[in-house]
Amino acid sequence: MPPTPANDSRALPAVSVCLTDPMALHHTTPAADWFASEIPRAELARAAAETDPSDAVADMIRRFRAGSVTVAIKEDGRPRLLLSAKGAVGSHERFLTNTANGWYVSDHFRNAISQVPVADRAPSPEALADHYIFRAVHADLTYAQPIERVSNAEVVTIDLGDGTMTRRLVDKLIPPAERLDRAHAIDRLDAALATTCDLSAVAGRTAVLFSGGIDSTVILTYLHPDATPLTFVPDTPEFAEETVYARSAAALLDLSLIHISEPTRPMKESRLPS
Repeated sequence: MPPTPANDSRALPAVSVCLTDPMALHHTTPAADWFASEIPRAELARAAAETDPSDAVADMIRRFRAGSVTVAIKEDGRPRLLLSAKGAVGSHERFLTNTANGWYVSDHFRNAISQVPVADRAPSPEALADHYIFRAVHADLTYAQPIERVSNAEVVTIDLGDGTMTRRLVDKLIPPAERLDRAHAIDRLDAALATTCDLSAVAGRTAVLFSGGIDSTVILTYLHPDATPLTFVPDTPEFAEETVYARSAAALLDLSLIHISEPTRPMKESRLPS
């Protein structure tokens, strides 16, 4: 059998999207499949109706800076272009891995590295330098060289025909023109947190997923004193220290911490046709 031309849609690799975010959205049209976190459903549908998905994705993460989006643009029913983007303050990762079975997109490094053969899991020299200097890797680097990461405020485009990857910075955080003194800034922050955590209109009991970190600890102090702190105890030893942090912080705050144990697993997975 003669080789299939690279520009033939039958030769295009498959695309798999695996998201652990239980609130992730999936929107499909004849032209594309959309996967998003921290994006309103109506906005996702609006963007999917745009004629230029690349511009629509860039506009969406500029307006929803905590969001992350992945789009597989189809041609003749098969993916032709793959777009992944993350907002300027987005925390839902997008890891991209070119595997033997096609492109694999995930929001969790553990799932991404499971697709890489053990012999290929070495970090790049740049990632090693980042780790030794900062004790972490930044921007598009990861701890395994075959795995690419989408940086904040960036749109990554992959041409599934020739494998070309391009990166485009589409947003940046600009300091406000207004300069606040320390006392005024604290008052503004206090008011914003109090408003955000106002649950007076919410019926029923309130719970906080408590890790012992800054976010969950601060939020818990602003909620009703009867709010229940919950901590998830994963079944993997590499995250055991997270439980230690939660217990230590709960003890310092004299909180009665409730532990939840359940095996971790992907919450949403979709395979698009090759």
